[in-house]
Amino acid sequence: WSGMKRLLYETPSIADLQCLLLTNRQPFGPVSLIWPATHFGSMALDKGLLTDLGITHVFYSDMSISYCGVEASDHPQFDLSQYFCSTASFIKAALTQNGKFDFLDLFLTNFSALVLAFLMMCENLTITDAIIAVRLNRDICPNSGFLEHLRDLVQKFGVG
Repeated sequence: WSGMKRLLYETPSIADLQCLLLTNRQPFGPVSLIWPATHFGSMALDKGLLTDLGITHVFYSDMSISYCGVEASDHPQFDLSQYFCSTASFIKAALTQNGKFDFLDLFLTNFSALVLAFLMMCENLTITDAIIAVRLNRDICPNSGFLEHLRDLVQKFGVG
């Protein structure tokens, strides 16, 4: 059935994706479990809290844990897709090693798009299913440019 579902799936428009992202928004705490062993937090988190949560991999620096830095501008014209493969590989490696992963994010739209790409590429979710999965536990709203990159990921590579 999964293969048939994929054949029938039509990638939503940017407007439809934005509508999905803006529907039923709700507040969440400073750290949210958005996928097994994958958290989304804010830059305001302290190292002690990360240690208490058992986080072993983050997108951040200045800690004695594995991290992946992404120099990305939070602007619709920025090509965030250049980080999709490396980010997905980093997250997948962390999860494969039974680590816990956290996105420490100052610019929520950047990293929410990266986690959506990971879910599409590594967990085989559609863009819609990825958004729904994350929004169950975290309010996200990637900008229109980043949504377009995710739609391109579907159209160019058959991902999600």
